[in-house]
Amino acid sequence: MMVRPLLRSGEPKGVEALDLLKSDHRRFLRALGAMEASFLDPQRGSSIGIGNAARFFRAELEAHMKAEEGMLYPTLAFHAPTRAIFSSLKAEHALVRRHLCSLERALAEEGRGEIGEPALRGGRAFVRSFVHHIFTEEHVLFPLVEKLVNGSEREEIGKAIWALERGELSADTLTPGD
Repeated sequence: MMVRPLLRSGEPKGVEALDLLKSDHRRFLRALGAMEASFLDPQRGSSIGIGNAARFFRAELEAHMKAEEGMLYPTLAFHAPTRAIFSSLKAEHALVRRHLCSLERALAEEGRGEIGEPALRGGRAFVRSFVHHIFTEEHVLFPLVEKLVNGSEREEIGKAIWALERGELSADTLTPGD
């Protein structure tokens, strides 16, 4: 079963789903690296800088994960011989979200200034869980998608992801296809 998004006109031609998701991963890894550098040198970093990074992830990460959960996973599930990987990936998404919430709570309690121990713990847990999840997608999920989902389906998903991440498509508008 292909999940067919209701697209607006004007989406780019030739957008491949995995290229978009991998591009997101590269942006996320750069931001995670900067965040981790602040944890290694708390005097150089601050709760304000870490808070800005957390806000970036809150905004960008949710659209990315909704794109995967709403479009990529259902399409692959139709083609895949087993569905076990999807419960694992969704659990990883939930863990990353929980760690981000813990970091945000710790930062809110600390206020402005130096990074306290609760924010450091929350931030390190967030970075670890998110890097692990990206690795799993890049080395397990994406090769599976390349093997099982044809190029035109990946391109259709890519157009939908492009629209979703730019706020032109709501996850609520996804409809089962044939």
